[in-house]
Formats: sequence, C-alpha cells, structure tokens
Amino acid sequence: MCFLGQGVRNADGVVALAAAVRASTSLRSLIVKQNSLGSTGAQLMGEALAANRSLTTVSLALCQLCGRDAWGCGAYNSYGMSAVATAIRISGSELGCLTSLDLAANDLDERATACINDAWHSLKLPGSFKLGL
Repeated sequence: MCFLGQGVRNADGVVALAAAVRASTSLRSLIVKQNSLGSTGAQLMGEALAANRSLTTVSLALCQLCGRDAWGCGAYNSYGMSAVATAIRISGSELGCLTSLDLAANDLDERATACINDAWHSLKLPGSFKLGL
C-alpha cells in the first residue's frame, strides 16, 4: 500500500492522515510531498511514524514542516522536527524499517537539520536520506 498525497491542507486532514499512518500495518511508502502540514503537522506525523512498523519509504518534502512556505512566509517553529527525529530513532532501532527519508525543501534551520541528521546517522542505517533543497 502506498499513499501519495497533494491535498492535506487543513488540521482535520493532517489528523486523519496521522491516524491512518499510526494504525496501518501494511503501508510501505508514504509520499506526502507538497502539502501544507506545518509544524503541528510535523509533530503529528512524527508521532504517527514512531508508532508505524511497516513503512520503509517516507517523503515529507515541501510540506512546510517548520511553518514557513517556499517564499519564507509564516512563523518559524521547529518543535515538530524533534518528533520526526524520535520517529527515526524508534523505527531504525527497533525494526530497521525506515530505509528512505526525504525532508527536502522544508526550510529547516541549523538546529532542526542537526537533530534530524544526528537521528538518521546515529543508527547507521543503509538507505537514503535527503534534507537539502
């Protein structure tokens, strides 16, 4: 099962998506590219990813995970990225499920980038990891 989305644009949609990811036992790929999840969505998705045990590929690229859009509009808030980092550590340490993660173009600051980078590389996981533009 694979979820490809471009249309999660409000709180109800993010809550529903996170609940589905949390509950799924067969979802292998989650590509939620170019959605306005925001920092609250990043936290919800991080919590959902930590609970999921089947995902191998995740893309949350271009999802405004720190609150700002591609033009720099919006208030910067990276608190949701700590939930994503926790999810990486849980997924990688318990089952080694996650092998591909794309968080590109989310305007991560140095602290958020370091948090995610440290989580991924501390597990020495094979696979791909993308934070860049």
